[in-house]
Amino acid sequence: MSKHLATDIVNKPIKIIIVGLGWLGKELALSLINDGCQVAGTSRSQEKITDFQSRGIDARIYELPASPDVPFPFQEPFDIAVVAIPPNTRGGKELNEFGFRSLSQSLAKVGIHRLILISSTGIYKASNKLILESSELEETSELIKMENCFSNWGDDLSIIRFGGLIGPGRHPAQFFNGGRSIPAPEHPVNFIHQDDCIGIIQCLIENGISGIVLNGVSPHHPSRREFYTQAFEKAGLNPAVFHDDLRQYKLISSEHSDFPYNFIHKDLFILLEKMSLT
Repeated sequence: MSKHLATDIVNKPIKIIIVGLGWLGKELALSLINDGCQVAGTSRSQEKITDFQSRGIDARIYELPASPDVPFPFQEPFDIAVVAIPPNTRGGKELNEFGFRSLSQSLAKVGIHRLILISSTGIYKASNKLILESSELEETSELIKMENCFSNWGDDLSIIRFGGLIGPGRHPAQFFNGGRSIPAPEHPVNFIHQDDCIGIIQCLIENGISGIVLNGVSPHHPSRREFYTQAFEKAGLNPAVFHDDLRQYKLISSEHSDFPYNFIHKDLFILLEKMSLT
């Protein structure tokens, strides 16, 4: 982010709150601080709070509430809020819909000018064709409920639907470690590196863009066979094992003529050369 864009029109630092200082939220916060923004955030871990505070983040404990008597830890207004809380619906677990609605209401109450919601391309229905932001959604996806919890924000809301997240601590070869077989080897991959996740969010902030839905996925879509064969080889692991699968694929488009973002990692094979398992 340009230094002059880290301040508002009266030359005060832009105030940003990141709800969810996890794998993505923490690095986003540090990048924004480096660019001169005033950053606050939340975490579920008391242990991490001290570390965040030592790095210049006004960090406080918060977990999505399950009842109305859980207060939001901030009461002052912010220019921008980034909600980066994974919905945690694996294994058939139900979405904490009450918690997300409560969060939406709390952010509106403290006074947020713009909200950026981090979602996932998992929301789309697999259809063996190119997926745009307007494509059909998977009607059983809990992500639809999560996004709808913030629908009252109207044009002040932007939603970024990221693909598979890779980067530090998330080497793709680790997704199928221990000799697990990789399904659907001829399907395209839809990954995005942490650097580009942060870059897209900062691009929204820099350019004052709001009221849009974006797919955040690398423009490079090799087959799973091509990608994982190289991922395992570059990581020094035994060759990847594949098996056929009749499921349909998704090919997620991230081309936006009206969104001025230039990907840092355009070639996933070059990226694999730089990644390590540790």
